[in-house]
Amino acid sequence: MQLISPRLLLRVIHPCLPVNGDFEGRFPSMGETYFIDNLAALSGCNNFADLAVGWNPAGLYFHLVVSGKSLDPCGDPDRIPQSDGLTLWIDTQPTRSIHRATAFCHQFHFLPAGGGPDLKDAIFVQGQVKGAMANAPILSPKSVAFRSRRFRKGYEIEAFLSAVALHGFDPVTNPELGFFYRVMDRQLGEQVLLASVENISIDDPTVWETLKLVK
Repeated sequence: MQLISPRLLLRVIHPCLPVNGDFEGRFPSMGETYFIDNLAALSGCNNFADLAVGWNPAGLYFHLVVSGKSLDPCGDPDRIPQSDGLTLWIDTQPTRSIHRATAFCHQFHFLPAGGGPDLKDAIFVQGQVKGAMANAPILSPKSVAFRSRRFRKGYEIEAFLSAVALHGFDPVTNPELGFFYRVMDRQLGEQVLLASVENISIDDPTVWETLKLVK
């Protein structure tokens, strides 16, 4: 019987490549070289989502593509853990030794549905890391750019988190960030950076992986 996932025996540094982009709604094009590999094969898991990440001094860019669906995505801002979408955990000043989140630890939810009177509009929600010693500052909506598009058998999300949105973001002195993601889909299941979150706490920053901002 497998008691520990082989994935938990690794400490992976994911390179995050630079991109050209700005905060005026012009998202950069990021191909396969920007994909974050969650090494799902080590735990016998399959991927249904591809997440690309890029950076520049202005902030971080994300592009998620979920495919293989036959149903429209569903969301509810009051039930985010059960909603379809992407959740990011980012630590701009990682210590690797403190098990409770600090004010530099962020949680962001991007849902392709759940907003508007009929709950079909895309929405962004800032979360709080459970059990944190201190919470990250509350964001201004102007510090985040986000859009979502549905297509046959899936959807995509593009997001930009500005340096203002990321408390403590300093690529010069701290080019390595704590990083974790979770894609939830009520039809396809769950996909996370660790391939499996069984027997671990996602809210523990020491289990997050490293996103290295490559120049």
